[in-house]
Amino acid sequence: MTAVTAAGLIMNGTLPDVQYAGDLLKADGPGHDVTDAMGFNYYEDSITGELHVFNEFEEVKFEYNMSHEKRGCFLIFNQENFAPWLNLSARKGTEQDVISVRQAARLMGFEYIRVVHDATRDQIKFWLKMVGESDHSPYDAFGCAILSHGDEGDVVFAKDGPMHITDFTSPFTAENCKTLARKPKLFFIQACRGTKKDSGVELDAMSPNVDVVDGMPSPIKLPSQADFMIACATIPGYMSWRNTKRGSWFIQALLDCVAKYVKTLELMEIMTRVNSVVAHHFQSNTGDESDGSKQIPSIASQLTAQVYFFQDKLDENANCVVSVVIALK
Repeated sequence: MTAVTAAGLIMNGTLPDVQYAGDLLKADGPGHDVTDAMGFNYYEDSITGELHVFNEFEEVKFEYNMSHEKRGCFLIFNQENFAPWLNLSARKGTEQDVISVRQAARLMGFEYIRVVHDATRDQIKFWLKMVGESDHSPYDAFGCAILSHGDEGDVVFAKDGPMHITDFTSPFTAENCKTLARKPKLFFIQACRGTKKDSGVELDAMSPNVDVVDGMPSPIKLPSQADFMIACATIPGYMSWRNTKRGSWFIQALLDCVAKYVKTLELMEIMTRVNSVVAHHFQSNTGDESDGSKQIPSIASQLTAQVYFFQDKLDENANCVVSVVIALK
């Protein structure tokens, strides 16, 4: 894919050295880290002689660099039809989710978007391997959406069988994809995570205390699993809901919140609003015992900084994101 082999890189540079006030002291000599170690330094006030704790992490800028040449690549795996032996129904309405996810990805600034339809496990692994082994140096981030049936244990289904969410995330760890190290890797997963239905609970709006709805220096060593956000449509053990005409609740809410807040809010603030929209504004209409069911997404973050999609691009071109879509052959 030419989208992941473009040359050039604009970097913000390394983290500034930490400056200490007064005479730097160590409590017990150099020492070494053990489990629970925090790594505090102490300095003596040159006037009062008092010892003060200085946390050497507090001057780090906790925002990802989102000002590379390009925002990056976004893969969408859309599974509508499945092999007969899996006994899985066709996912009517998922085509609307594809439209919504692609639009949300564009709004986030991703230029290189690829949709892969009804792929087998081997085909999915091929795409993940190819993109994971490519050069992401010029890019801010990586994104991926998985639209499929799912099951307990973080299982999602390819056309011909089950896969695990880690099959999708592993190719992009810092260990396996060094050019995405210290960059946000965002995964959005629309799939069931079990068979339970959330029937919801009715609260008395007049009851007290009840809210209601009103209308670093180099070299640096990193954890290989850092800098991921995995947003799932529902919590473990529960079903997720999809409207056959409008698409899934989670993806509808994702597009709505990204469209409203991508220029002003941080990613986790946006995802909190996604949770709120799904929780408060959706309820199943099935005409059977599942009628009135509810849903709450689950957002797992291993991000190490904040994600402002356009915070560092507040110039005359900030509202003119050029999107290049690679057509599916």
